[in-house]
Order: sequence, then structure tokens, then C-alpha cells
Amino acid sequence: MSDFEEEFSSARNNNSDSPKLGRNRDYLWEHFTDIGQAKTGGHRKCHCKYCSSQFNYAKIILMYRHIAHECQAILQDNPQVRKEVIRRLLSLNNQEQSPEESTRKRLKRNTGSPSSTSSSSNSRQLQIDYFSARSIPLREKQEIDRSLLRAFIMCGMSFHTASNIFFKQFLNKLNSMYVPPDRMKLSRDLLIQETILVESKNDEMLNEAQHLTLNMDGWTDQAGHSLYEYNVVTETRKNVILALKDLSEFNHTATFLTDQLDNVLQRSSITSNIVKKIRAIVTDNPDVMKKMRETFISKLLHQHVLSLRCFGHAINLIACDVVKHSFSSKLLSKLSTVTTYFNQSHKFKAILKAEAKRTHVKKETFDSIGDTRWTTVADCLKSFILLRNPLETILCVHGEALPPKVLVVLKQKQLYREIDNLYCIMRVLAYAVGIIQANSATLADCYLILIYITRLMAKLTAQNDTKEFGRFVSKSGNIRLKEFQNDYYLVCFYLHPKYRGAGMLTKNREIVYRTLADIARKLEIM
Repeated sequence: MSDFEEEFSSARNNNSDSPKLGRNRDYLWEHFTDIGQAKTGGHRKCHCKYCSSQFNYAKIILMYRHIAHECQAILQDNPQVRKEVIRRLLSLNNQEQSPEESTRKRLKRNTGSPSSTSSSSNSRQLQIDYFSARSIPLREKQEIDRSLLRAFIMCGMSFHTASNIFFKQFLNKLNSMYVPPDRMKLSRDLLIQETILVESKNDEMLNEAQHLTLNMDGWTDQAGHSLYEYNVVTETRKNVILALKDLSEFNHTATFLTDQLDNVLQRSSITSNIVKKIRAIVTDNPDVMKKMRETFISKLLHQHVLSLRCFGHAINLIACDVVKHSFSSKLLSKLSTVTTYFNQSHKFKAILKAEAKRTHVKKETFDSIGDTRWTTVADCLKSFILLRNPLETILCVHGEALPPKVLVVLKQKQLYREIDNLYCIMRVLAYAVGIIQANSATLADCYLILIYITRLMAKLTAQNDTKEFGRFVSKSGNIRLKEFQNDYYLVCFYLHPKYRGAGMLTKNREIVYRTLADIARKLEIM
């Protein structure tokens, strides 16, 4: 029997129902059902055995993506399949070779020497134009393609840019031998490969981590979609995003959100069960999220998890309450009038900059107040404090040229005192949020912020001109921060490495020991 006949017989035995002879079908076909010939010759149609999703063209890369990322039913039927598919896809990605490289190796194997099709003159030409026309190895081209993909994604650029003639000319000037991937390859093949690589790195971090903090947050985007993000933070403060879901079509009940969270945790890692490593769950504090946390930790496998409220969200709520108070809203309305005029007037904007330089003030313009970011309120107030002297000079020298609505604001006697009073509370709130966003805060830091805010509220209440405002801030702060006055924060405060107190009173010592024993019992380390 000839070699061709042996190959023909082997192909029929391995895949007798395959309409196309040649190499064996991919392993992935075990999880799909062939449903016949596609419209285009040489292609087949198929559907998933788990969720019955149909593919009019059975392309291997799309089938891999479906099993690895899209199929929900596979988690209940056979969760190990997804792990195996992702492992195989990573292996295929690492072993990928170009047709030119395969041809070169085949010629080398047949002739005993590497193929050489380039003349000596061409070789010398490549050496002359080494930096602009050198041949790019496959591995290097893959790295360039990945860097190009990351640049497009992180800069918010459309994949259509890859087909733009001017963009291609730019790349051609850098190296005429580099052919960029087209839009379809970027959005499908490369994006899937990059997603798998990122998931692989995330799995490595999750496997190395011993303690995880689970965070869950929901918000509404500009398009009106209800989005939920799930992430964990390791003990080394590395953040791993587990999932981002659009749940606009569902009722956000506590039971539904708990089921969604369990689903995310189930498919979050392909090598280990991260639920055993979760030490705390942190969310904001609407009634539905509070009930969801209680439902989650009431389960048998989750009883070791601590339930914590997001400290940053509470600070945001306090800041929003402060800004909405009549004292704050009236003052900010006045400052917006001045800020808008000086930022839009070319003449007075230039005069303010010149006066600030003359008096050696670091700030030269007023900061505007953003509607969606309350931290800009603190920036705006600080800019008025820094530019007070230049502004008073402009009022004396160029006051007649200013419009009446601006003059009325700048001539108020209590203007800067009101600015100082509002800034003293907004500065602390903005500083607290900055610490939390910097990913360097601990529960002890939160406890210190609580103490400082409480003392500041008492100071505002004691002043005659801000007594009413201080009472409002104190009431809002007590309501928002009540849940943070618990034993966990107290324990972290006493155990902080920089704690320099005189010691613990008998009552506090008893609280600390009892809380530590309770945590140890939950973590099963006693």
C-alpha cells in the first residue's frame, strides 16, 4: 500500500463522517454537533452540545471562544471542559508558527541545509536599511501585534484605524516589512488571544494569593445600562477583575445578585477554588446590597467571610449631602459665577495669570466645579484661597471693568470665611477618598479618618456662624458612618504598627481579644 493510500485510510477511520479528507478534526469537535454543509463550500455548520448555540460557519477560533468565555450551560454540565479548552488554546497560541517558517523548516529537513533564496546584494541591502527594512521574526511580530492591540484598547481607538491609509503609511515609515493586522484579526483572533493570556496571568496571581478581599459594585453608565463589576484584591494589593456584567434586563433582587456572584466565582479560576481564600466581601450599602451580603455569608461555604461596607462610598454620600446643603449650594453658585467669567474672559484670565506670577502664587487660574465629581469642589475652593491676593488686587485696579454680578460676589465681607469653613470639611473628605483610591488604605486608616471627621464636625458646630451647617454635617456623618463604628476597625487601630498609645483599657482589651477570637474561629485557624 502506498503512502497516499495509508493516509487516505487513516483519515477515513479517524473521521468517517467528515466531508473533507486530510488532517484529523480538532479536539474541540467533541463538544459540537456537525449539522451539515455550510453555504460556502469546504465549511460545516455546527451547534454546541451544551447550550445549542448554532454556528453557520464552524471556525475553530470562534468555537474555542464560545466554550472558553460564552457558554453558560457548560458550567453546570461539565465545568472541567472549560478548563481543558483554555489550556489547549493557550498551548496552541504558544506553538503558533507562520507558513514561511514551516516551509523553511521543511526545506531544511529535505535538503539538509536552510533554504537560501536571497542574493548577496539583497543581503547587503537589508544590512544597509537594517532599522527600516529588516525582516521581522514571527515572535517579534506577535509581540508588536499585541502591543498594537493594547494601544488601541487603552487609548480608546477604533479598530478601523488599522485600515486607515495614513496609519499604514506611518507604520511603513517605521519598518516597511511590518504588515499590521486588519480590523477583523484585531477584534477577533488577537483580542481573544490577549484575553486568554490576561486570564492566565490572573489565574497565576489567584493561585499564589492566600487571602482575598471580594469587591462588588454596580452603577449606571451614560447609555442607561446597569453594570456590575466583580473584583478581588490580594494581600499584596494586586487587583484582579473577575467579571463585568450588564444586568439591565433583570430585577436586582438580593437572591438574583447572590446567584450572579456565585456564578462569577465558579468560573473565575481554572486551577483553584478561590472561595476558600476570600476573607471579606465589600459592597456599597443600599438595602438590596446589604441583604445580598447577608445571604452570601449565610451559606455553609461562606461563613468564614467578613461582611464590610465600602468606606469610600460612605465618604461620597457625606460629600454629596454637604454640597446639597443651602449654605454650600449658595456659596458654590457664587463661586461658579466668578470662575466662569474669569475662565471665559480672555482679558481678565490673562490679567489674573500675570498678577499670580507677579505675586509668586503657584496657582494661575480658577478650577471649575464638575457636575459628576464632587472632589472638584475642594479644588475650586482651594484655588480661591490661593488666588485671594491677586483677586483683591484686580478688584482694586480693574474693578470698574468687571460685570456687576461678579462685583457683588467679590465685595462680600464674609466670602473668604465661608470658603474656609466649607473647604475645611471638603478637604478632609477629598483627602480620604484620595487615600482609598490610591489603594494604600487599611481599616486602621479608615478609623483615623472617622476620628478626624468627628472632631471636625464638632468644631463646625461650636462656631456661631456655622452652627446650623455644623449640625447638619454632624447628623449626616453620624448616619453614614454609624456602621463603621464596629470592633473590626477598633482592632485594626490598636494593631497598627505605628500605634503609639499608652495601651488599651480593660474594656477595649476585652473587645480586641473577643474580636480576634471570632475572626480566628471563622478562618478555622484555632
